[in-house]
Amino acid sequence: MLYGFVLDIIANFIYMKAKPKPFKLTAPKAFVPLEIDEQVAVFDWLKWCKLPGADMAYSTLNGVKLPIGYAVKLSKAGLKRGPLDINLDVARGGKFGFRGELKRIKGGVVSIEQEAWIERLQDEGYFVVVKSGAQEMIASITWYLKQPRTVVIPFAPHDEELRK
Repeated sequence: MLYGFVLDIIANFIYMKAKPKPFKLTAPKAFVPLEIDEQVAVFDWLKWCKLPGADMAYSTLNGVKLPIGYAVKLSKAGLKRGPLDINLDVARGGKFGFRGELKRIKGGVVSIEQEAWIERLQDEGYFVVVKSGAQEMIASITWYLKQPRTVVIPFAPHDEELRK
């Protein structure tokens, strides 16, 4: 009799400790594509874009996770922190080129190094944008490519001497 009573007390103690949490139904989290997926969508669009200059677009390796050995080797070869994701070396609208930083629709943050590059590129005469998601970036690229061509007029008579 005492043995059964002790077992009941132990069973009740275990049950009280391991009490399951009540089931709570929550809404599923919204899908947010990764930055690389957004960038792939932009370049898929650029492959089929018929606007003059779209074929001059390219991207940087920044943001790609590399083994430490490759990262060191590329750093010695000139890879830097901060350059923007999308480059379009076509002069339009009084600017010398387009530089775009693509961020996730939700949660993307511009780094300190990127902020420094953005400021420097703007000072050097580039059109620079930071956009969230592929659709915003595509709209910016489309707008930029539809601007009139920038014509560079030499201003120094000694340009030929500098090119030697």
